[in-house]
Amino acid sequence: MYEASSSVSAYEFYEYGVTGEMSAERINYSENKEGEERWRDETLLSERKYHTDTVHRKLARKRRVGKRLGQSDTKNATQKLIKGSFHYHGDETTAPPEDIALGFARHLPYKPGMPGPSFTYTAYATAPKEALDVLRTGRVLALITERLDESLVVASHFLGISLADVVLTKHRKALSKHPKQSDWPASAIHVLNQTLNSNGEMEYYHGANHILDFRIKLLRQEGVDFDAELQMLKDMRERVTKVCLSEEYLEVYRKHLNGFGLSQHSAGGTNRLRDTEDKFAEGGHSFSLNREILYSYDVCGGCEAHALLYSVKNKLVSSISEAPLLRDLDTKHRTSNLDFLKCP
Repeated sequence: MYEASSSVSAYEFYEYGVTGEMSAERINYSENKEGEERWRDETLLSERKYHTDTVHRKLARKRRVGKRLGQSDTKNATQKLIKGSFHYHGDETTAPPEDIALGFARHLPYKPGMPGPSFTYTAYATAPKEALDVLRTGRVLALITERLDESLVVASHFLGISLADVVLTKHRKALSKHPKQSDWPASAIHVLNQTLNSNGEMEYYHGANHILDFRIKLLRQEGVDFDAELQMLKDMRERVTKVCLSEEYLEVYRKHLNGFGLSQHSAGGTNRLRDTEDKFAEGGHSFSLNREILYSYDVCGGCEAHALLYSVKNKLVSSISEAPLLRDLDTKHRTSNLDFLKCP
């Protein structure tokens, strides 16, 4: 689940362990010095305990994996494990055996506060009900990953930005093909649902869905053709994805970002985070912007989507499929539009 806020700089992406998405959270806020020190001390104590518990769990997993692989050498078994906060057996593309799945379902690696992985609601509250109360104020918007397109249309209105600004060219973690819920042992899914109900995550998730439905209803009451915008978002994504992942356009935008003086991102160049295919990482397409990875196709997607949307909104064409790409747009339209100011 992502969250956007007009008053608090926060976003989250949360998954329930079996949907195949990676988890990442970030929250930026300020406290007084005493509060910061207390938060830091509590976090360090929590992390020490978490690290110790994690080490013991990893050793136990290595032994089990070694036995299943017919290996007596634990070191060899370790090479079969996927490292990271969410590794739970030897292959992230398949569901774990029932005993490991049940252990994961009973002891999810989430904890209150930051750094993550965290309980979703703890980004701005101490309990799920408090977090839902914050959502109801309209100050924070929850984006549901299973309903990402609907969420992005709502976000464009919530943030007051163009629909072209929320076009997603390519998902992160493209190489992390996790198993679906249907692939997991039914017993583990049952326990996982119990765990999510008991820790309040399920309550928050369903509440966020209801609030998203309410926001969509309000937009329609205000005269927004929500279904038309939803389809337009999908149409723009389909066009820019084909264009921006082509070798020709990748090179255009790589040179463009180099021209801005952006450096290559250290993690992106090695594809350490497994965000995308190696060819994009090794080809010099991962740049560092505010310490985040910015790929050539990310910028391409935004620029080209703005060009497509501009032509439709100004009735130069009747549909996204007919709209010219940025380089084919008449010069008089390009020079008069601030949306194209930092595009090639």
